[in-house]
Amino acid sequence: MADQFMTEAAAQAAFSSDPRPARADVSAVCEWLGRRYIQNDRDGALTDALAEIVHLDGGRLTPVPLRHGLTRETRGLLVTAPSGFGKSTLIQRNLARLRGTLGPKGLPSGVLAVTAGEEATIKSLAHELCEATGYTGARRTTTKWELLKTVRHRFGISGVGVLWIDEVHHLFVPRRGGDAPADVLRMLKSFLQQEPRVAVIASGICALDGMLRKERETDRRYTRLRVEPVVGTEGRAFVARSVEAYCRQAELAPVADPFLVDRLLLAAKGGFGGCMEMTVAAIRLALLGGRTALTIEDFARVFDRQAEPEALNPFLVRDWEIFARVHPNAGGTA
Repeated sequence: MADQFMTEAAAQAAFSSDPRPARADVSAVCEWLGRRYIQNDRDGALTDALAEIVHLDGGRLTPVPLRHGLTRETRGLLVTAPSGFGKSTLIQRNLARLRGTLGPKGLPSGVLAVTAGEEATIKSLAHELCEATGYTGARRTTTKWELLKTVRHRFGISGVGVLWIDEVHHLFVPRRGGDAPADVLRMLKSFLQQEPRVAVIASGICALDGMLRKERETDRRYTRLRVEPVVGTEGRAFVARSVEAYCRQAELAPVADPFLVDRLLLAAKGGFGGCMEMTVAAIRLALLGGRTALTIEDFARVFDRQAEPEALNPFLVRDWEIFARVHPNAGGTA
């Protein structure tokens, strides 16, 4: 498993993969920073979990699903985390490292990714999967179960071995024209049982775990990985080094505040992804302002633009040490 926190080699790899745009092009610089990815312990945990559902070739993961038992079924992986924890980026980056020629969305051939939008249904998802495999002839009058048969047929033709469905929890939301939870669970199970079988990665918010547990036959076919919040002294140091690395690449002096990381973790509710998104947004403000240093005020402005109107702005708290003694999540262990 990878080292838990950022190493110099990991940081160097994150920023050397492609050159940074000219500093004067603020939008391009911030987009470039937003695409950076520093490997950490979460990558090791996901790699271990993926090794339970796909084959290894020479120690490297492949998009070939593992078969289990006499029935030769495949297995699924459920990845959950609160919004803003960076689970989608984590999955995308690690799937991109599977053996194979890179194709659409930067993923290897044999891996198909789709996101269930807020209004998604099984039927709309099936149509999207058909189109993603090059088939555009599916009729709108076809039932969702017939469409799923077509999807599996297309998987066989296209050589899909791994299916990643992000934001799966949207399929369970009760609404007019939506699907019964039992049907969503049936779909998730069918990809593992019916030929051509694929390994499935289902990702979403933490509540998705409970949704799967409502049907034992589906539940037992999915292993779990929950992306945890950043905690502890080493976790805070990892965030601090990441923020410093981003500032260095933007040619900005870092914030002169010993409690910046604790403020960030409280604002992002412990999510590393949220911390870095806020950092990039603050860097953007500093660059647009023509400054040479990032300030706590930049973070405060970012927070005010994103938070609820009555939310406490942790970047405006004057005496953080006193505040931290009375606030349960202000010590960097959100």
